[in-house]
Amino acid sequence: MSGIGGTGGLRRGHTRADFLRVGGGAVAGALAMGLVGCGGGDSAGGTRLRMTWWGEQGRHRRTQEALRVFEKKNPGVEIATELSGGDGYFEKLVTQATGGNAPDVFQSEPNQFAELSQRGGILLELDRFVPDLLSVEGWPEETLDLDRVGGKLLGVPLGLNSFMFIYDAAAFQKAGVREADEGWTWEDFERITTDVGRSSGGEYFGTEDTGGDGYVLEVWVRQRGRELFTEDGRLGFEKSDLADWWEFWDRLRESGAAVPAEVQALSTGDVTDTPLVTGKAAAEFDFSNRLIAFSGLVDKGLGHNVIPNGPSGSRYGMYLRPALTMCAYSRTEYPEEATKVMNALVNVPDVARPLGTERGVPPSPEIREFLLPDMEEMEREIVAYVERVAEEQVPMTIQRPVNVGEVLADTGSLLERTSQDIAFGRTSIDEGVDRFFEEAGRILS
Repeated sequence: MSGIGGTGGLRRGHTRADFLRVGGGAVAGALAMGLVGCGGGDSAGGTRLRMTWWGEQGRHRRTQEALRVFEKKNPGVEIATELSGGDGYFEKLVTQATGGNAPDVFQSEPNQFAELSQRGGILLELDRFVPDLLSVEGWPEETLDLDRVGGKLLGVPLGLNSFMFIYDAAAFQKAGVREADEGWTWEDFERITTDVGRSSGGEYFGTEDTGGDGYVLEVWVRQRGRELFTEDGRLGFEKSDLADWWEFWDRLRESGAAVPAEVQALSTGDVTDTPLVTGKAAAEFDFSNRLIAFSGLVDKGLGHNVIPNGPSGSRYGMYLRPALTMCAYSRTEYPEEATKVMNALVNVPDVARPLGTERGVPPSPEIREFLLPDMEEMEREIVAYVERVAEEQVPMTIQRPVNVGEVLADTGSLLERTSQDIAFGRTSIDEGVDRFFEEAGRILS
C-alpha cells in the first residue's frame, strides 16, 4: 500500500510541476538573502536572539546545526537556543509572551498558532518584510493563507505535511492483503484491517483506534462536504457525522480490527508509545513527516497510503498544512534580525540543508529542488506524497478557533476523552455525541 495520492477527477491544486518549478535566479537569490549581516543590537556586543522549539534529540541536533551555519554567515548575530520537549512547551510560551519575556523566535503548530494569533499582540506582523527580508516566491498561496489572520502574515511555515496511513508491510503481506490503490475507501480499510488482525493469531490488531483523533475526523468530515469549524469558530459538522464516525470505530473494535480501549488508552500521542511502535497494531494514522520518526523506532518495513476516501462521489478530504510554523515575538527588540533567521531556515540552502524534511516538506520549490539529490529514499517518498496530495487537495481556508486543542487536538481533548468513554463502555454513542456538542459549544464560545 505504498501508493500515494487520491481519487482522480476531483478538484486540483498545485501540480508537481508547480512545486518543483524554479524561478529565475532562485537559489542565488536565496543565498544572497541569507548572507546579509544583521544590523540590529549593540555594535560592540552584536545582536543576541533567543529562539525556542520543541522536539526530540534529532530535531534539536538538526536545528542547532542550521543555526550555527546562519551565525557563520551573519557575524555579530548570536542565537541562544532554549530546547524543550512537547510537554508544557505551549503553556510556558504563553506565560512568557503575556509577561513580556517570550523568545524572539519560536516554533508553533497550527492549533497553537491559531490561539496565539487570536490572543492578539503576541505575533510579529511579517508583511512589511516581504520580499526584502522574507521571500515567499513560488510558495502555494493557500499555504501562506493558513499563516495569515485578518489578512496579516504572522508566521513562516517550516514545512508542509498532510495526513498519512502508515502500516507494517510484513504484517499486511502475512495477511495476504493486496496493496490498496490510492482510491481506496473506508470500506476497504475496514475489510483490510479486519483481515490483518485475524491473521496475527492474537499477536496484534489491524489498526490503532482513531476515534479520538481530530485530524483524521477532519478528513472524514470534509469528505462529507463540511468542515470542522465555521468561519465564526463554531463546529461546522453535524451530530450525525460524529455518530457515524464513532459507530465505525465501535464496529472495528468489536471485530478485532482495531485495538481495544485498554490498549489505545496507553498511547499518549508521543511517537514512541503508539500502538504501531509498541507492536500492538499493524497500522495507524499520523502526519507524513513523522514517517521518518516511525522508521527509526520500529524494526520493520513500513508502507504508507493516503487516508481512505469516502464513498464514490465524495469530496477529497485531505489537504496540505504547515507542519510547523516559525513565529517572531511582537515585542522583540530585533524584528529584522528575527525575520532573517526565519527566512534562512526556509530559503537559504546551506541553512535549510540540515533540517531536511523532518519538519515537513520545505515550502520553497527552490529549496526542495536543492535538497532533493541528497535526500534519503524515505524523504523522497514523503516529498512525492505531499506533492500528490497537493494535486488533489481542496485547500483548507478556515483558521482554527481559540481552544481548538481542548476540543479536538490535544492529548486528553474532549474528543479523545469522549471516544475513550465510548470504547470503555462508560457511555453510549448517542450520549457521547450529545455531550461532545454541548461541551464543545461551551468551550468554543
